[in-house]
Amino acid sequence: MAVVLSHLRFLLTQREFFPAGAPGGRALILGVQDVHATHDQLAATIRDSGMNTISIPAAERAYTESQVVRGDRRFAHVKDLFRMLGYARVDTLDFSEAERPDLVHDLNEPIPADWAGQYDLLLDVGVVEHVCDVYQALANCMALVKPGGSAIHIVPLSGWHNMVFFNFQPPYFAEVYGANGFEPTQTFINFYPQYDEWRDRPMVYREYRYGDEMVFLEPRKFSNICFFARRARAVEPFVKPLQGFYLRYHGERDADGGQRVAAELDGRLAADVKRRLPNWLLRPLLTLNRWRLSMEDALLPYAIRERLWCWRRQRYLRALDRTRERKTLRI
Repeated sequence: MAVVLSHLRFLLTQREFFPAGAPGGRALILGVQDVHATHDQLAATIRDSGMNTISIPAAERAYTESQVVRGDRRFAHVKDLFRMLGYARVDTLDFSEAERPDLVHDLNEPIPADWAGQYDLLLDVGVVEHVCDVYQALANCMALVKPGGSAIHIVPLSGWHNMVFFNFQPPYFAEVYGANGFEPTQTFINFYPQYDEWRDRPMVYREYRYGDEMVFLEPRKFSNICFFARRARAVEPFVKPLQGFYLRYHGERDADGGQRVAAELDGRLAADVKRRLPNWLLRPLLTLNRWRLSMEDALLPYAIRERLWCWRRQRYLRALDRTRERKTLRI
């Protein structure tokens, strides 16, 4: 994956998480990312967003050094992109020295202690899905961000098969970052062209909220998760959360062992009430429910049972969504 102009336009709409470089601001880019645009194209895109751009004299410009992009395209180096956005220092991190990163480190292993809390912005465009120990990789990402700083991941949701270890699901990053002191968070789904991705063409970014029923596939496109989070507080040690969907479903306690997660979802209030019933009352109710299900299996044709299951599932998903409107960007 790479930083294309559509990605840049999208990132520039998320100023809460992707601010222009403050004086002394530091950015870390995972991987020595390709940038599929020239310096002039980048400058025009930044100006069109309403931001000022820092001009880099022609003699000081650096260019993408990639095995994928032809050198005669003269595409800008990713460090120049962030210099143009105003960051005082831009570092790249990779496991290999092949493309001359500033930091050489395998994200499967903990980062050195003196790297922690050094960066205002961490940007991952298609890296953590290649790391086998994804928990350690994310723990490293969070540790690198200073309080008040932002972490951004643009990673595969569907497609990219045989090229990655993981295709993540939309709730994953919100759950893990939320449990480790990052708030607020924001998630979008990006539909990404499979071929000639260095062509500048509009892409769709659709807001995602937990529990949304969404089609993640479009013809001739892969799909990505675009996740944003800001570090509010430090959490030690790294928390591997239980999935909130099921905590809510069962009315269990939250990941910190504190108050019960609100059983606000359709049908979940009943589940919470059941947990509070004494055994002498709960057992006959459970027996009655099992009898009802077994009678459905014995008496109803499969087609009807399938429709009943689909109806119950749709009712549950509607309760999760509450028909909220979603923001959709085409840029």
